Amino acid sequence: MTLILNTVGSFALGALWAWSRDSYIWLWLGTGVLGGFTTYSTFTLEVEIGNRQAETKPYMLYYIFATLVFSMLAAGLGAVIVKHAI
Repeated sequence: MTLILNTVGSFALGALWAWSRDSYIWLWLGTGVLGGFTTYSTFTLEVEIGNRQAETKPYMLYYIFATLVFSMLAAGLGAVIVKHAI
C-alpha cells in the first residue's frame, strides 16, 4: 500500500510542479499537503522491518527499487500530462 501511495503522491507532485511554480502554492500544496500524503517514513520503516525478517529480507531490494523507479516515473508522467494539458 505504501508503494501505491508514494507513486500516486509522486504523480501529484509532478503535476503540481508543472502547473505552478509559485513558491507559496508549491510550499503549501507540495511540501505540506502532498508531503504529508506520501509516506517516506513509513517506507523506510517497512524496509527496516523487512530486513529483520528472514522471509521478507530477500525482497527488500526489489521493494526499494520499485518504490524509487515507480515514484520517479509517476512524477515525470504527472509533469508531462499537465504540461501538455495547459
